[in-house]
Order: sequence, then structure tokens, then C-alpha cells
Amino acid sequence: MLHFRKGQFVIHPRYGAGKVVNLESLLVVRERKRCYVVDPLLLDILIKVPCASVERVGLRLPLPYEEIEDMLKFFREPFACDESFLRTSKISQEISLADPRKTLMVIKSLFYEKIYRQKEGGSLSLSKRGLYSSAISLFASEIVASRGCTLDEACTIVRKSLVFRPVKLSEVQ
Repeated sequence: MLHFRKGQFVIHPRYGAGKVVNLESLLVVRERKRCYVVDPLLLDILIKVPCASVERVGLRLPLPYEEIEDMLKFFREPFACDESFLRTSKISQEISLADPRKTLMVIKSLFYEKIYRQKEGGSLSLSKRGLYSSAISLFASEIVASRGCTLDEACTIVRKSLVFRPVKLSEVQ
């Protein structure tokens, strides 16, 4: 079972990075439960995670920054696409730091869709712009926890890593 300390950064799969600000005992259905109180970077709320449920919830330590740097290299690799893009409902299901690589795929897919739409004189839909921004912020929060920079600096790291290098699906086969 994972144990966290007060002041330690942790990653929640839905809310991103946050700091453990306290350890509390809560009465839940007539039973006392010890809970980590986490203050997420991206939200103005406190999250309480029962200590016994840490693995089930997916609360974890931040990835080492070296691993994050390797993951960011994915943005520079050629990307096979056919200009048919994911539906908004599918995208929102994929945004989670339970599997950061899925969040990276969402960021890259939406980045490519944004470029294609701009070439046609359009832009991402309002909902996809929100999902793109949320996915970048979520992954950037992990960079903050791992590297110790600000959220703005981490978002800049993600955005500067994005490179448009399309490959036609017919060229992949």
C-alpha cells in the first residue's frame, strides 16, 4: 500500500497533480476512515481519498522527469492520420493521468486536428478547444509535480514540444 507525506506531490488520475495537505480521520457510514486531503493544482477544491482506497482510486507518485521527457518526444514523432478525428465524447473518456500516454495521444490528436482545421480556414469546436486545454493542463500538472516549475512553465513545455509532422496512412502500410 502506498503511503504519502504531508507536503508531498501526488497525482490523481482525474484531477492531476496536487499536494497532500493533511491526513484526516472521517466518519463514513458509522466507520472512521483515515483520508489523505489533497489540494489539486488545477482546481480550487480539496479532495479526500481514503488511505485504504489509494490503489483503487489511482492516486500515485509523480513520474520521474526523465520519463516525462521521453514521453514528450512522442510529440516530435511523425503522426499517421487520415484527417478523420476523434469524437468529443471519445476524447473526454481518454483524458486521464491513470494512463498519461492516452492523454498525450489526445493532445497530439487535437493539435493535428487544430492544424488541419486552420489550413481550411476553420478551428476546433468550442468543446474540443476546452478538451485540448484541459488535456494540456492535466499533463502539465504532472510536470509541475515532477520538475518543480510553475503550471504556466509546464504548459509552455508541452506546447513547445508539439511538432506537426504528418504521415499519410497510405505511407505507413
